[in-house]
Amino acid sequence: MLFSANPHIFSLLLCIFVACNRTVGAVVQEIIAELEDSLMVLNALLGNRYNAPFLATIQLWIGRITTCVERLELWMHVQSLWTYMEAVFSGAESWLRVVSFCVDHSHHTDVALHISFC
Repeated sequence: MLFSANPHIFSLLLCIFVACNRTVGAVVQEIIAELEDSLMVLNALLGNRYNAPFLATIQLWIGRITTCVERLELWMHVQSLWTYMEAVFSGAESWLRVVSFCVDHSHHTDVALHISFC
């Protein structure tokens, strides 16, 4: 393979940036920006007629980087939703309601588990 990448590079970069007291959201946004810049370069290479021997490799990396960008954007969306939910359920009153609901409906959970594993 012409290009090879260590699968732990992203986690290493994330740890380095977080260690520098930066928020994870800002770090991921920077990584997404770098990936999109790489996509623009690869798309320019794809249009060049002198890169014909490398078209399959370029298309492969365009697909991989596009998938990575989509997953990172989805992850950021989920994190923003989780931040919202964390603010909603951060009060002690909310947790008490959740615990009492779970206790009240534990029988239903037991029945559902019994049915699904029989």
